[in-house]
Amino acid sequence: MVNIQRESQTVATITYQNFFRQYEKLGGMTGTAMTEGEEFNKIYDLEALEIPTNRPLIRVDQNDKVYYNQKAKRNFVKNDIKFYHQIGQPILIGTANIQTSEYLSHILEKESINHYVLNAKFFEQEANIVSNAGKYKSVVVATNMAGRGTDIKLEEGLNEKLAVNYAKWIKKTVENYSIKATLYSEVEFEYTLQGLKEVFGLTEEQIAEADKGNPVKIGENETVAFSVSFNTNKKAPTDRFVVLHFSHTNAKNSPVEEKDFHYGLFVMGTEKHESRRIDNQLRGRAGRQGDAGRSVFYVALDDLIMRKVGGETIQNMVGMLLGGSEIESLELTQKQFTSSIERAQKQMEAWHFSTRKHLFDYDSIIDKQRQRVYHKRDLILDSEDGVEIQKQFVEAGIQEFEKNLVFIIDQKIAEARTLEQSKNDLIVSLVKELSLQLDDATVKKLEQAELEDITNIILAFVQQHKIENMKKIGDEKMYLILKDVFLHHLDKLWVEHIDTMQYLRDKVGFMGYAQQDPLVVYKKESFEKFQNLNYMYKFETTLQLMYIDFVMLAEQEHLNQNIIAEENAEDQAFIGKLKAVSANMKNPSTSSG
Repeated sequence: MVNIQRESQTVATITYQNFFRQYEKLGGMTGTAMTEGEEFNKIYDLEALEIPTNRPLIRVDQNDKVYYNQKAKRNFVKNDIKFYHQIGQPILIGTANIQTSEYLSHILEKESINHYVLNAKFFEQEANIVSNAGKYKSVVVATNMAGRGTDIKLEEGLNEKLAVNYAKWIKKTVENYSIKATLYSEVEFEYTLQGLKEVFGLTEEQIAEADKGNPVKIGENETVAFSVSFNTNKKAPTDRFVVLHFSHTNAKNSPVEEKDFHYGLFVMGTEKHESRRIDNQLRGRAGRQGDAGRSVFYVALDDLIMRKVGGETIQNMVGMLLGGSEIESLELTQKQFTSSIERAQKQMEAWHFSTRKHLFDYDSIIDKQRQRVYHKRDLILDSEDGVEIQKQFVEAGIQEFEKNLVFIIDQKIAEARTLEQSKNDLIVSLVKELSLQLDDATVKKLEQAELEDITNIILAFVQQHKIENMKKIGDEKMYLILKDVFLHHLDKLWVEHIDTMQYLRDKVGFMGYAQQDPLVVYKKESFEKFQNLNYMYKFETTLQLMYIDFVMLAEQEHLNQNIIAEENAEDQAFIGKLKAVSANMKNPSTSSG
């Protein structure tokens, strides 16, 4: 059973953009600002500047790997995790949701791979898990890059251990396969050579010979042929730096095993996000402070992001051209796919930005009104600081009351002229609305006066009978009355205005059908409604002050002062008697005489 409750009411509203713009100084630092540079510029008038890294970035951000379906993608992800975990490389796996992270965790458990799962369910352990993600054989599965606030430091001596393990893997595998190992930087090449020296006894002379492109025989019985092929046209970090070839001298036509050798942290994304910024946040966990590292995203043609770039069409074509086994082993790493995905991400980012910009444009209109109302409200609240400030507030409040009264009467006279209302009807209307208790002399003056003189006659009467009595009740009490009246009506009208503006926002959305710009219509009508708010504020505060019986309050204040004076006199008399008794007790001879 649902209990019936009062309707909720919005008393204040602001967008994040306008909230941040309240600060005098606005700025920030992040490693992923450049993709949002346009928004920073258009919304906050901030320029996004790129600061070079402290040390050269050698992380390898590989092209996206695209697979036929989810099954094929997960199979490749599993195999890559198994291989690099066997080598000992720390792996950080980024997922888009908790379901995927838990599914991967289930797969890793079946493969007996120790790992940590980092998502909203285990947020208490975030810092500890992430801080250890750079250790030897560490595997962390993280959702939406949880734990961003903690830096990942590589274990000391990690890359040297990996180099030895790569060399041991080569020694074990080369008996049955020819090996083609690709490295992407000179640093990785140097690490690998160190591992080969330790495991195969590789000498500097052999390295120098291999660098020339000549194969050399290495190992205990020189049973392994080793050669090096440098890429002289390397331009980008994703271009290979060198390819190492290994084969057994006794094996002929052995199958080729191709592997990429990487060092540092391996960042593995199981899905691309709609925002490049989130992907870049994940990539950025590797390759800190000049460390080696690698990042790659695994994408299936039926992923959400791929559906938006025609993934289903490509999937259908592949299904017609290839058989089942070929489909399962298909891996597309061409740069065209990465570029297409990036274009789709840019389009989605632009769409989301236009939505936020649309909301900001509408809120910017009401923000100017909000600032005026809040400024007036702050002036009322700040008047609490000190007696002198309260006195000034009372004087200003009474002057505002007079101005508002004149404004209201002038408005009524203008309406009377427009509606051709008789003078007597106008006077009756004013007396009723303003709760005027006119004496006979003032009534006679009004009956004989012209329309333009009515304002001055009523103002003179109010000054004599209302304002004088306001001054008699004292600044302290008058301050409390003015503060309560002004704040009550300002808050009430502003809350109503917020609802009105929301209704207006919903209404102008249909103006596009009439070939009108909804934003222009919203600006025009919101201005009119704010003008009405100002008029109603003047009207309602003036009416309430007119309804208050200041004569009675003045009499009550006078009576209270008399009572206080009498009580003070009695207190003084009592204190005088006590002093006399005390003096007599100190001088008993005086009292007896």
